[in-house]
Amino acid sequence: PGDAAGAGKDMRVTLRVIDKVTARQEEITGPVGTVLAHGELEMLTRRCEIVQENGQEKYNALVEIYGRNAGEGPERLFSGWLFSDSASLTSLEHPYFDVSLAVCLPGKKEAEEKPRAAEEPGA
Repeated sequence: PGDAAGAGKDMRVTLRVIDKVTARQEEITGPVGTVLAHGELEMLTRRCEIVQENGQEKYNALVEIYGRNAGEGPERLFSGWLFSDSASLTSLEHPYFDVSLAVCLPGKKEAEEKPRAAEEPGA
């Protein structure tokens, strides 16, 4: 079993989004508890953990992913844990996008782009 070295809302998360149409990959980083947007997706990370296991860092994140459609409210596409070491087992499978966890990072970084803070996606 691993030992949780860091967790909670004083963390930053990096999610990897792959656009299946253009084959472009983008990593989006922001504080836990804020909505990160990419195209029609809104991603809200509730918890991010750094786990030490066998001398290696592994990352786990509790994430909700919503799709936005014009004229409609957000639709929940995924709600659950993403694991950096098992991306193929726990990722969003969407017709146009794949989303997986890249890394959890401690603390906040002032220089990063500020995502919009929201209680719930679509707000």
